[in-house]
Amino acid sequence: MKKVIMLLIVGLLIFNLCGCGENKASQNSDASQNVSSSFVPPKYVEIDADAARNAALKYIEDSYKLALKSGYETLWSEKTAISKETPTYDPYGNVNGYIYHLKNDDTSAGYVQVFCFDDFIRAVSSSFGDLELDKMFERFDKAAQTDDRLKNFDKTKILYVGSIELWIKSPDGAVYGLKSGDYSDPGSIELIFYEQYEALKNNMR
Repeated sequence: MKKVIMLLIVGLLIFNLCGCGENKASQNSDASQNVSSSFVPPKYVEIDADAARNAALKYIEDSYKLALKSGYETLWSEKTAISKETPTYDPYGNVNGYIYHLKNDDTSAGYVQVFCFDDFIRAVSSSFGDLELDKMFERFDKAAQTDDRLKNFDKTKILYVGSIELWIKSPDGAVYGLKSGDYSDPGSIELIFYEQYEALKNNMR
């Protein structure tokens, strides 16, 4: 009789633990859905491509003039030009900026990333070194060979939502960080954008 009672108690404990786990997971899922469904993204303002390009060139000019004035070394000069541009997108498929790859004559001179938020355009990342997007995609392709979750990602659109990361997205909404190599479940990119939105709004003004 005692064994029967103990088995019943253990069974109830397991049932309760499983139930709590399911309830907690459900609550987390509901919270994510509530946040993403209640969040109204900012009204999309079509980007003036010329204005974005000019902002990048102005950033380059200001940077090398400041470096010369301060006695710092710089690869940039009045000869630095844009060799290629790669658009970036928000989670909803709108162009929200550009990555400009730079050159001095035939030599690579790094990149400048420009982000456009509402009516504001600002350089958010730059380096004298290459961004090496090709190598990032090579790493992704290698990971996709052994990870079925990465099979159907759209590599034609790079997403940027205000952090240092660059993302690509699958049809079901999952995302992969090109810089970190991290995979995130569907819906996470909208939540990241939601979390970054107020900071972006304040920093850009």
